[in-house]
Amino acid sequence: MDAVIQDAVETMERQLADVIGPLSASMAPIFEEWERQSTALQPILEGFAAQAEWIRSTVQSVEELHSGLFYAEPWPVIAPAVVTAPRIEPRRETVVRRTTILPPAARWDDVRIEFVDERNVNVFHRNKMIGSFDWQELGFARKNTTDARPSKPWILLLHLSIFSGYEGAKPTIGKIGYQIKDSRSTLQKRKQLLSSQLRAAFGIADDPFLQYDATEGYRTKFALKAPRSLRNEEY
Repeated sequence: MDAVIQDAVETMERQLADVIGPLSASMAPIFEEWERQSTALQPILEGFAAQAEWIRSTVQSVEELHSGLFYAEPWPVIAPAVVTAPRIEPRRETVVRRTTILPPAARWDDVRIEFVDERNVNVFHRNKMIGSFDWQELGFARKNTTDARPSKPWILLLHLSIFSGYEGAKPTIGKIGYQIKDSRSTLQKRKQLLSSQLRAAFGIADDPFLQYDATEGYRTKFALKAPRSLRNEEY
């Protein structure tokens, strides 16, 4: 009985060898290719692992930063530094004393100013001469000059008087600005200053100018005249 079993086992082994041998021979190249590919994929898999580790550490850092920004203890409040601004002294306005003697109820249309020359005028009230004055007495001396030359508003008043002697020429902003070399905005400021200084010098609170007219130019409520010697053909 044992001999029969032994023969059967040996027969099966031979049969298996006949089957497995060729199969192993045919599978060997496949196993070798798998091993080669596994070896080639190893660096790629290691790279993926490294990238996964970097992503994990980055996510952890972001979570820690988020936690620190939104859940950490509040930052201490720093009080702003107290800066003491330098004390600025108020600008002292130049007070122009009233130099002309006019009746208390005097109006601009009762006044006439006649230039004698470039720096002196005669002042009339209802055709009665009040007095003769120069530019300094009327408060039109230029500030911060050693010789107290006439100011720009005085020059403007002089040119307005010259224009008054011509029928066709009108003292518009363009023509006056050309004569005294002022821009439009600068000339408008000169006119405002001239109005203020005339009110102070004559003691009349009303504006000495009518509303500006684009055709007629600057128009004074008072009469204004210049001697023929100051006129020229440029106007």
